[in-house]
Amino acid sequence: MVLAACGNRASETPQTPTGGPPAAGSPGGPGGELPAMRAWVHPQTLADHVSMDGNDADSGSVAVARDGDAIFTIEYGSRAFSSERRGGIWHHPVRFVTQPHNPAGGSMFDPRMAMTKNGDTLMVWIQRDAGTDRVYASTYRDGTWTDPSGHDDYLSPNANGAENPWPVIDTRGNGVVVWVQGTTSFNGRIFKSEWNNGVWSNPIDQNDGISPGSTNCQDVHMAIGPNNHIVVAWAQGNGGPDYSIFKSERRNGVWTHPTSLSDFISPAGSSAFLPKVAFDGAGNAVIAWLQSDGAHAQVFKSEWRGGTWQHPTSLSDNISPDGTDARKVQVAGGKNGDFVVVWRQDLNATDTGLLRSEYRSGVWTHPQNLAAHFSVGTVVDEFVAAVDPAGETVIAYCAANASLVFSMYLSEYRLGLWHDATSLTQRISPVGPNTAQPTLGVDGFGAFVLFWQQSDGTFRRSFLSEYR
Repeated sequence: MVLAACGNRASETPQTPTGGPPAAGSPGGPGGELPAMRAWVHPQTLADHVSMDGNDADSGSVAVARDGDAIFTIEYGSRAFSSERRGGIWHHPVRFVTQPHNPAGGSMFDPRMAMTKNGDTLMVWIQRDAGTDRVYASTYRDGTWTDPSGHDDYLSPNANGAENPWPVIDTRGNGVVVWVQGTTSFNGRIFKSEWNNGVWSNPIDQNDGISPGSTNCQDVHMAIGPNNHIVVAWAQGNGGPDYSIFKSERRNGVWTHPTSLSDFISPAGSSAFLPKVAFDGAGNAVIAWLQSDGAHAQVFKSEWRGGTWQHPTSLSDNISPDGTDARKVQVAGGKNGDFVVVWRQDLNATDTGLLRSEYRSGVWTHPQNLAAHFSVGTVVDEFVAAVDPAGETVIAYCAANASLVFSMYLSEYRLGLWHDATSLTQRISPVGPNTAQPTLGVDGFGAFVLFWQQSDGTFRRSFLSEYR
């Protein structure tokens, strides 16, 4: 692939609060000034994007290696193009020069990446060919990309449409991909492919899934931890009226899958959805999801800690405040053992906000009520979170002003204090149309990379902010 090399974008300027009210485009708030060792570099205008011309940017995802390499893959006109940071320099795709990763023909969506600490990369996506959605993969090893040879070079069994692929890559450079795919007898099943020593082991047919029974599956997510332990979580009908959360694990190279429709981890009595998984540096894991407590959708969590799983014991064992619906949840972990669970919740009949639970110094702290929300504005949409090896945390989110135009905002945990935006003027995105689809990553030294999509009036563009 051919990409254009560039360093700092011409109109970028570091933005670090120096006292007094935070400036527009700079995070700040209670807790004092942010440390000055690093600084955020944000785009200043709508011309300060990193996109190609000719098509809208859509459906992007980022991965960051421990050594600072990073890749952001985006769909332009149903083709998959990547921005890559190698050796500290960003290389962005060039129209009519850079070759896409995916074969021509058919639409593509949901590109997602995983990286090893040295920059080896596994990229997956869904591509529609002859009316069937299939899982495809590209790999980067020893400085070379290997892309699919054509439309027949896919991972998923040739059954009904696949969706929602998730990749991880272990310390040996081997990868795992999971996804949801329909079969001829029911709507969704969880499938898995593994890439070992450059060779793919794919499902044999539509019966070669990892989920139990024949009830519908959805909302799959996966994470990898130290010692290459893997946890896969998803929502599945439990044979009764409800959906429950199921999990598969790979520990010491051995996979353990649920044995039956009764082998779930969420409390019985209501439906559970949208699980997310994260690890810390010691191999502890958290799975967070949404589930009704009988009146409202709430946030629940399970933990792998001390060599055993700790699951919620009842529908009252939620971590979100009672009384309104939680809508979406994210979880992130740091090498030092810290975790943060972030979710969007209704504040009243019209407003939404973000709340967070934290695990720091061995103790969980949960919000006591809705007044603990930390986001600005009255309506919050998409959000992402990441924790660096020392526990420093970034939450990026889209919040709307009175005209319902969504801009990008940051909340940051630095040196033991949260620095939350307190005003709609503290956006980090350029003035202009709605922001959407934030995706966030962090390397092994605390440098964060944030991408999002925003129109410049002609095309929907990709924008990049970095904390470095």
